[in-house]
Amino acid sequence: MIHWLRQPLPPGPPFAFRIVAWSGVLALAIVVLALPTGSALQARVALSAIGGLLVLTVQLRPPSLWNAGSTAEWRLGLGDRLTVILLTLIGLAIAVASWLLALPGA
Repeated sequence: MIHWLRQPLPPGPPFAFRIVAWSGVLALAIVVLALPTGSALQARVALSAIGGLLVLTVQLRPPSLWNAGSTAEWRLGLGDRLTVILLTLIGLAIAVASWLLALPGA
C-alpha cells in the first residue's frame, strides 16, 4: 500500500463541529421552509444536503467525530487519508445520485 495513505491526519480545529452543525441547521431550514412539502425537489435537495454534509464533515474532521470509536476503526483499518477519500466519495455519490436516480412516487 502507498505509505502516504497510512500517515495520520490530525483532527480539525475545535470550531469545525460548529461549522458542520450550523451547516446542517441551514440545510434543514432550506429543505423544510423554502421548498414545497412532499415534492420531489424537496427530497432531492434533502439527499444532496446529506451528501454535502458528509463531505463537509469528513474534510473538516471535527475532533468529536474524528476520534469517535467507529471512525477510529475505519482509520485503523484503512488509514486516515483513505478514510477521508472513501467518505468523500460516498458523500459525492449520495449528492449526485439524488439528482440522477428516479425517486419512487415522483
